[in-house]
Amino acid sequence: MDDLILLEAFARLKSKGFDFELVFSFHGHSFLFGGGWSQQVDKVLFLTNLGYEESVERNEVFTPIVSVVGNGVDSTRFFPLSQNEKMARKVELGYNPESRILIWLSNPRPKKGFHLFKELLKRIIPKFQGLEIIVIGSESPISEDIPNIRYLGKIPNNELPYFLQIGDFYAFTSLWKEGFGLSLAEAAKCGNRIIAANSGGIPEVISNLPGALLVHHPNILEEWEAAFDIAWKERDDFFPNKNLLDGFQSLENWEKRYLKALVS
Repeated sequence: MDDLILLEAFARLKSKGFDFELVFSFHGHSFLFGGGWSQQVDKVLFLTNLGYEESVERNEVFTPIVSVVGNGVDSTRFFPLSQNEKMARKVELGYNPESRILIWLSNPRPKKGFHLFKELLKRIIPKFQGLEIIVIGSESPISEDIPNIRYLGKIPNNELPYFLQIGDFYAFTSLWKEGFGLSLAEAAKCGNRIIAANSGGIPEVISNLPGALLVHHPNILEEWEAAFDIAWKERDDFFPNKNLLDGFQSLENWEKRYLKALVS
């Protein structure tokens, strides 16, 4: 499972005559095999078609059978609230019910774009009255001069829906080739309008998601600002469709695809 070193160890065992099927479930975007042992790998399960295609390009020889299985999020936990429920939750957490909340969720490593997000806030907070910010996964203050920011730090996954469900916008500022972006799917299923970097498998993950905005040059701040301008202008016209979101990257559908890939 997602460990090339362990995969190589099993492949070398197989090359010595041990008889078993070797299946690699890969959770990144694309990968490079390290040697001739790769031909001992029977099957690779990818998160996206693009990840598979880029892996083929990176490897001169690529012999495994491939299934694209994606990933899944539990729709019984990650779902949008009704408008009244959402406003009541905002009040419960100390917000104005009419406020609009932008959420950023990840660890503060540079490849997740936290430094870019900090610079973006300096541009958009002064422009939009009633905008509140929630940062999950980092306790590092952005700036003493920027108001309206709440830092939640690291919180357990089972508590995430409680906060994601009050969000109106979700910024996924990844600056590396994401395999899937699970937190992105979780935020979308909770009803947030997605603003995401065009990196790795992200476009494929949100290709059928209404209202999602892709930033095609994610290192350019002006493109993020322009995307948020669009999302803010359309804020009153964006209504999450619960029935559609139930089926979006659902855990149940993923389990069916994954099991079918294993046994086929």
